[in-house]
Amino acid sequence: MGMVQGAVYDAVNAITPKHHRPYLLNRRFGNTASDEAAVATAAYLVLKNIVETVPQSIAAFTPAMRAALLAALETQYNASKNAIPDSPFKSRLMAARRDGNRTLKLRDAELTIQHRDGAREQRVLRSVRELRGVLGELFQIDAPTDSALDAAFAKLVA
Repeated sequence: MGMVQGAVYDAVNAITPKHHRPYLLNRRFGNTASDEAAVATAAYLVLKNIVETVPQSIAAFTPAMRAALLAALETQYNASKNAIPDSPFKSRLMAARRDGNRTLKLRDAELTIQHRDGAREQRVLRSVRELRGVLGELFQIDAPTDSALDAAFAKLVA
């Protein structure tokens, strides 16, 4: 539970005014982000990783048990997300990342790459495949394979 609490602490402190310093995160994000979504996502991702990485050599932890726990975690995570009031954070895609000498920004299907020398590249992503590629390759976000997520991505690139 300590790992979950640490992740939740960092998630909240990375998006709220500077009252406390995040423990592991080195940067802050806009304080317009949803606290509820940050908490739910941080807890879910840590717990999911713990369940997924239990060694196969632990015989008492069967594949069926792993699958059941992952399904229960996903159900609870989805319930938490669904309880969050409607906002742009539920219908828009926003990501930012500093990568060497450039800053990457993604807002819906609009990718902006700002180079330290002032040069700026912009492009509009035209397909779900291209959007998934940018998320994975540039932002290191492994978006889960999910038909509902792909439908949401399709709305962004339409």
